Amino acid sequence: MPFTPGGSNDVVARLVAEQLSARWGQPIVVENRPGASGNIGAEAVARSAPDGYTWLLGANQIFTTNPHIVRGPFDVLTDFAYTVRLANVPVVLVTHPSVPARSLADLVALAKQKPGTLSYPSSGAGSFQHLGMARLVGEDAVHVPYRGANALMPDLLAGRVQVFAGAVNSLLPHIHSGALRAIALLGSTRTRLLPEVPTVVELGMPEAQTSVWLSIALPAGTPRPVIDKVYAGAADVIRSPEAAAKLAEQGIEPAIQSPDELSETVRSEFARDRELIARLNIRAD
Repeated sequence: MPFTPGGSNDVVARLVAEQLSARWGQPIVVENRPGASGNIGAEAVARSAPDGYTWLLGANQIFTTNPHIVRGPFDVLTDFAYTVRLANVPVVLVTHPSVPARSLADLVALAKQKPGTLSYPSSGAGSFQHLGMARLVGEDAVHVPYRGANALMPDLLAGRVQVFAGAVNSLLPHIHSGALRAIALLGSTRTRLLPEVPTVVELGMPEAQTSVWLSIALPAGTPRPVIDKVYAGAADVIRSPEAAAKLAEQGIEPAIQSPDELSETVRSEFARDRELIARLNIRAD
């Protein structure tokens, strides 16, 4: 687990570990090894023996964004055996109530009409929050990087930064309280947590889709029967009613992909993120 305890990644990792341990009669230990936007934990797995005993439960940022911003000591396209995509965390675009725009079209138009007057925070250059907003407003709004999502919330709630693309589960209380206004979901499907909020696909901006998905990757060279066993076991856990209920409490949605499907998703998003990062000249903080 290449991130700190308590987040969406950690929730999914511990759920899979607990359920598979019980089903397989095999202890599974979750080791949190954060740092370098997930690259420290990812490197540990990439360099481990391909025997099926060391797994990486990582977010797509590690595989599709980090390589274009922070050069790591591994190659995401050759050093991992992509095994199973497990879940998706919906991303929602919110504004501070002081922003006059009440729709996605109004917000994009406002940013174009008055470039530089709106600002948006993120947990760091190249984070999904950064790329999500960049796809919508390009350079018409000012990016303000922070040291993590928790650090930016006080300024967002106070209106010192006005627009944000973040995970639904962390923003839901502020949306319900009226402290923030939900404008659009940056995916292709609505979420039951905010059923009235439309998606960017519905609103005619499919190119602005931004996803956060969680997957298991094994070291390259892991035998295919081992990959298939991990895929089948982890997918069965996520599909179970018990797991679905626990994930729903956290605003996390099951989103299963097979090894071949996940590999194609990584390659596609890798190319897409590379183009955006190069076009906007995004660099590490």
